[in-house]
Amino acid sequence: MNLDNKDINWFLEKLKDENQSRDFFNFLDELYAPRFSVAQLNVKRQEMTYWKREGIIDVKQSDSLVREWVRVNFFEYTWLRLVAALRKLNLPAKAILKLKSHLSVITDQEIKDLLNLSFEQFESISPKSQLRNDYEREIVQENYPTEFLEFFKEKFTPFNILVLNLMAERRHINLLVDEDGNCEYFMPDTFKEMVDDEKLLNFLNKPFISVPLHSLLDEFYTNPKIKIDDQKKIYNLTTQESKVLELLRKENIKELRIKLNNKDCGVILIEVVEEKNVGPVYDKVKQLLESGKFSNITLKQENGVLRLYEEVTKYKI
Repeated sequence: MNLDNKDINWFLEKLKDENQSRDFFNFLDELYAPRFSVAQLNVKRQEMTYWKREGIIDVKQSDSLVREWVRVNFFEYTWLRLVAALRKLNLPAKAILKLKSHLSVITDQEIKDLLNLSFEQFESISPKSQLRNDYEREIVQENYPTEFLEFFKEKFTPFNILVLNLMAERRHINLLVDEDGNCEYFMPDTFKEMVDDEKLLNFLNKPFISVPLHSLLDEFYTNPKIKIDDQKKIYNLTTQESKVLELLRKENIKELRIKLNNKDCGVILIEVVEEKNVGPVYDKVKQLLESGKFSNITLKQENGVLRLYEEVTKYKI
């Protein structure tokens, strides 16, 4: 495991005070809650069965005699989307299994090194904090209890830390995987600083697979099979942000204009510009005029023929 790619300073920031700490752990509980179905993953059940048989995934299936839908948490969702992307590029199951081992295994010593380094940095963020004292007394002085290490291995695998890092830092990270399952991380934004890295340059000289991991999280926003309420919980969205996301999912959206109305107690105004089929335009105009609903309508013609019209609808959120 390369600790350079598993920075958890964002985690320490969340633990600076009691309120932030409580909110953050509630947020983590939402990420670990099994809420997503196979249908939402866009993965066939036959593929899931094959991956499970090969040991690529560890999704627990119900022992009940009654057939139940498999549910996975957000980290499992992201791993399955990564597996699907790699399989689409025909990466062998054996290579994915090796990649899984790399991304799921962290040793006791690596946990100690990672936490010691991060909590040394935590001193400068929040000197003499109760959290630091508790950590020193309950973890370090007790020589890292087995129960604590096992808990960390289960909840904070290298892959889970990587996903949390992606969510917190919003950095672009590509996972480079060769045909044998060996992997490296590639940050496009810092490529110019890495060109002298001989190991990376040698790696790029042979065929590899590049999966932009950030796009897996970006797709989560636009996946129509994911409920808005689930997205709100996963990304801790406000009601206003959820409304914007809901509007963006509508078809035929040409433009979304967001304005802050300071005169109206900070109410956010949203204007949605939609392109409409010209067929029912006359009836639609008549209906809007009669209902009194506030909309702006722009008619467009080409060579004297009415082609389409745009309708602007305003929302207050």
